[in-house]
Amino acid sequence: MFKEKVLATLNDRYYFLKNYLHDNLPKIFYRTAFNKKIRRAEYIQHFKLSSDYIDEIVSFWKPYENVNLLWHKAFSAISGIQDPRYIPEDIFYKKIEPTLNRYDLAPAYVDKNMSDKLFHAFKRPQTLLRNMNGLYYDANYQLMDLQEALSFIKSYAKEHKIIMKPSIDSGAGKNVKVLDFRGIKPVIILKKLTKLFKDYDKDFIVQNFLYQHDLFGQMHEESLNTIRLISLRLNGKIHILSRVVRMGNNGSYTDNAKSGSITCGFDEKGYLNSYAVNHWNYEIYEKHPYSHFEFKGKILPSVTESFELVRKAHEQLIYFDLVSWDIAIDRLNEPNLIEIGVNIQDINYHQRTNGPLFGSLTKEVLKKVYGQP
Repeated sequence: MFKEKVLATLNDRYYFLKNYLHDNLPKIFYRTAFNKKIRRAEYIQHFKLSSDYIDEIVSFWKPYENVNLLWHKAFSAISGIQDPRYIPEDIFYKKIEPTLNRYDLAPAYVDKNMSDKLFHAFKRPQTLLRNMNGLYYDANYQLMDLQEALSFIKSYAKEHKIIMKPSIDSGAGKNVKVLDFRGIKPVIILKKLTKLFKDYDKDFIVQNFLYQHDLFGQMHEESLNTIRLISLRLNGKIHILSRVVRMGNNGSYTDNAKSGSITCGFDEKGYLNSYAVNHWNYEIYEKHPYSHFEFKGKILPSVTESFELVRKAHEQLIYFDLVSWDIAIDRLNEPNLIEIGVNIQDINYHQRTNGPLFGSLTKEVLKKVYGQP
């Protein structure tokens, strides 16, 4: 009997600890990571939340969660918008995103080699070659052998710039290569391509280089600067929640965080905010620190067309109610769908520039997530 009681007690403690860690480790991780980032920004450290604002935040979140004030402090300091409806990252990743999206299906939907099938009705960078699960296919998904693939890309690359990147998990510009072999001897091109194909191994895509609209080039000409939209399906309707431009920095081709990328919000008509924020250290700029592009007063082209693309494309994603979209505007003023995100979406740069992610829809979303009034 004593042994059974001890085992039962240990079992209860095991499940208590397991559930505690399951509930709290993600929160600890995201709070620690975010706190480390904003610690680099002194103006955030010196910003104080008023007692009335704190009471408002606590009251708003009381039916749902015990909320950490870290995100409200940072976003209010940056944007000047004090609003209890800001969504903390720990709550978003632990509760909200997994409720709205089917994580188990995400890998297939974000595979860039499948985008031409899923989003064939929308303009995208021209695909030249695919490697899917170790096999080579042309743009029309027709099987090729290695020598055919090398020969085709070698011939094309003699006259055109190309992009090579992983088709799976290339978020934040990871392992994206811009290749300009023009003027190089074919035998050298073949040698370089052979090595690249070997290095990438499998699951990669080769695309034609996309020449962006002049205004986006002025922001930071070395990178492909993209419009990032995030859309929500709620009660059968697609809403555009937030809008930012992501720009590269320091001469890097990618617009990812590690390159010191910056983001600038814009309104529904395309007018840029007067400031942008560095994704790495939360420094605020009125001009791009590398190109000296001034944000205030600039109007982005093809914003309405980009919104329409997202609304129509989101209809194809039945299993995902919340989706991030990267869109590039080309020299013809046309939006090109670059990639989508459906899991571990970055919401911070939306909220620090545009205010609460879900805005007036916040309570409806939280009701769906928590089942609370």
